[in-house]
This record gives sequence, C-alpha cells and structure tokens, in this order.
Amino acid sequence: MNVDPPPPPSPADAGQKVFKVGTLVYTRAGLFTLFAWLLWADVCFVLHDAVMGLTPLKYKALEAPNWLMALLMSTIPMALNATICPWVSFTSDRHRGKLGRRIPFILYTAPFLTLAMLAIGYSKPLGHFLHGVLAAANVTISTNASELIILGVFGVLFAFFNMFVGSVFWYLFNDLVPEEVLSRFLSVMRMVSTGTGAFYSFFIFRYAETHMEWIFLGGAILYFVTFTLLCLNVKEGNYPPPPPNADGKTGLFSGIKTYGQECYSHGFYWTYYLYVGFACIAASIGMFNLFFQMNMGLTLEQIGKLAGIGLLWPLALYYFGGALADRFHPLRTLVIAVSISTFFFTPIGLIWLFVSPSPDVFFYVCLIQGFVWAPIGVLQGVSAMPTEMRIFPKERYGQFCSANALVRSVLVMCSGVFAGAFIDFIKTLYGGSDFAYRYIAVWQTFFALISLGCLFLTYRKWKQLGGDKGFIPPEVGVQKIAPGAG
Repeated sequence: MNVDPPPPPSPADAGQKVFKVGTLVYTRAGLFTLFAWLLWADVCFVLHDAVMGLTPLKYKALEAPNWLMALLMSTIPMALNATICPWVSFTSDRHRGKLGRRIPFILYTAPFLTLAMLAIGYSKPLGHFLHGVLAAANVTISTNASELIILGVFGVLFAFFNMFVGSVFWYLFNDLVPEEVLSRFLSVMRMVSTGTGAFYSFFIFRYAETHMEWIFLGGAILYFVTFTLLCLNVKEGNYPPPPPNADGKTGLFSGIKTYGQECYSHGFYWTYYLYVGFACIAASIGMFNLFFQMNMGLTLEQIGKLAGIGLLWPLALYYFGGALADRFHPLRTLVIAVSISTFFFTPIGLIWLFVSPSPDVFFYVCLIQGFVWAPIGVLQGVSAMPTEMRIFPKERYGQFCSANALVRSVLVMCSGVFAGAFIDFIKTLYGGSDFAYRYIAVWQTFFALISLGCLFLTYRKWKQLGGDKGFIPPEVGVQKIAPGAG
C-alpha cells in the first residue's frame, strides 16, 4: 500500500482503525508498509556504520599515530557535526518542498556518501594510483602516506555527507510515525538494529582483514539502493508554514540569532546537552577498544562472537524495556539505567590494569559481563530517544536535536585528539606497549561520572517544571506557536 498521504477513509473503510500524524492518515496496512521501509532502512544504516567501523584497522596497518587517527575519525567529523548538523536541522524544520522537509537531504547526498565510502574501502589501490601520479610529478612520498591521504580526504567527505543523513533520518520517525505507536515502533527498531549488529558481528566481521574491500563495496551499494528507494516510496505529509524567526526577519544572521535564543537560553536544556556531551566524551576513546581486546589476546573471530552474542540476548528485552519507559517516563528510567551503568559496570574495566587472565578466561568474563549488563543497556537505549521527544519542543524537534549535537560535537572534537594523545602518553610510560589500551576504563569512568551528574540536574529541573503531569518544554526567545507548526 502506498504511504503517500491518502484521502480520508471512504465509508467502505469506516470500520477500519486509522492512525494519524499531522496530515498523514494510515490504515493498518499502510502503517505496516511504512514500518517495513523505515526498519529496512535502519538495517542498512546500521550496516553502513558497522562497515565504517573497520577504518581503524586501515590506519593501524599503515602505522598511523593514534592522535592522527583520532583527528581524522573524531575531531574533524565532530567539527563538521558542530556546523553542518545545526544548519541541516534548522533548515529542514523550516523547509517546505515537493519531497517534504527531510527526504531531500537524504536523497541528494546519497551518491556522494556512497562514492566516499567506496574510496575508503579501496584506499589501497587508490593510494598506489596517487603515489604513481605524484611520482610522475617528481613529488617524493611513500605509498603509506599516499593511502593516508586517500583515507583522510575521503574520510572527511564521508563525514560531511553523512551529517545530512545522520541528522534528518531520525527526525523522520517523529514526523511519520503516529504518537500512539511511536514507543512500540522505536522498541522494534532497536530489536532490528540489534539483530543486524549481531548478524554483522557473527558472519561478516571475521573477514575484516581478508575481504575488507568486498565488505565496503557491499555496504556502499546496499546503502545507496535502500535509501534511494526509501526516499522515492515513503512520502511526508503537509506541514503548516514554518515559524517566524525570533526577530521577525529572514536571512543567515537572523536564523543564527533565532537558533541561539530558542535552543540555548534555558538552563534545563543545557543540563541535558552536557549530560549527552560528557557521555560522548567518555565513549570517544572507544575507537581504541578493538586494540584493547586484541591486547588482551582475543582474535578478531572472538571479538566478533563477543559482539554478536552480546547483541542477541537483548533482543528479547527491548519491547519490555520500551513498555517500562512508557509506564514510568523515559527520563526517569534513563536516570536509573545510567546510574547503574556508571556506578557498577563502567569501573569494571579498571580490573584489567591489575589482572592479566588468559584470552579464554577474558573472553568468558566479558561474555558474562555483557549478559548481566544487557537489561541495563536495553533500558538506557530505549529511553534515550523517547526522552528527547518528550523534553524537546515537538515543532522544533530537529532543531533542538541539532543543538544537542552541537554541544556534543564541540566537546568530542576536542576530546577525540586528547583521547588519542592520552593513549600515546600512557604508551610512553610502558615503553610503547599496547598495555596502554587498558587505561581506556580510566578515561571512561571519569567522564561517565560527570555525565551522570548533569543527568541528575536535568531530572531535578524536569521535576521543577512540572514532571509527569505538568511538564511543558520551555520556550525561550520566541512567541508561543501552536502545536504542529514547523
């Protein structure tokens, strides 16, 4: 069934239950079709992220320093996120076009993102080609340096175009999925994403070193075909005229002023932005986690099995986690889950600074830890996005998500290089040994505690602003606009 905005149900369909969001009206069949497209797109999005996660192996094979890897894979992408994401989000909230307000940003960037992904996958032959071109021009450079140039240039291009998709794809859910089934949809989406990650870890990751080019080729083609078809088959509804800027004017500077006043003038939003930001700083050192696991003696096949098994168990928990979040409010369940994770699970990694078990023992300890942590991780995962949908103004959801991303990006683009420098410094203390990667847990524990403190402040302010029954997202710097505008 086409998911174009259909006309009101005919008398013959009067007995059918319909679902509405804005001007969109779905029958059960139409809703099922919408879910199928969005969930399949999510599968491909997860796979494209997973494939790009192999890039550190390319840098390590080229003996690139950790600070350079962090600069190219964390700092520069976060700098782009701090500039591109707010513009895309603010613009898409206010865009009115034939294809909708989100879809154009996905459709028109798909070819460029795909080409960048292919270039990264085939960086070795492209690096050799570049080396030949430079040699013909009497430029002396090693083949490794030539490949690093390819990885750096196309890595930045990929990050640039991925900002468009990574921003608005998630906003589609808020625009297209009826609120009465939104939490259930997000829970099912989590299940699908997790199952996809498990499939990748079990059946593909083990071939990362031997068939990397083929993995990148498959991921790129799958992404391009799926997201192009998504944009052509899923239609957005009609939106009211966009809200005016804060000063009643138009143009770049008026938009920047409006963005700043609306998103950054209330302490409530700042506490949440900082919670996310410091959580991402804690996670930013995770790009080296693969090397930590290898230092502990695990093979790539064992690492893939750990990831796959760790993803399968939560599949049975996502729907129930979503139901808990709906019943007790997602912000409340988020606070509980993050607290347990920060106080009990994150510090466990500190043990490996003092203990060096055999690879098999380490494998089973990680397996048990993942099994025990899974319910907490599920609750945290299913609570995060619904929390933002509850506390951010719905008519400017994309804009406030990008404001959150902007703060996060500024913090992480600084922390990424520092994380790499931190590992390099620890390496000097251990004579260049990869034992330094065991200090990842020190970094994660420190910043996770700061993040949790910010989340506690968010919860307290939420209670002060009405809590369960009376909370209304605070509007700052603008006139109150009717629900559904923008």
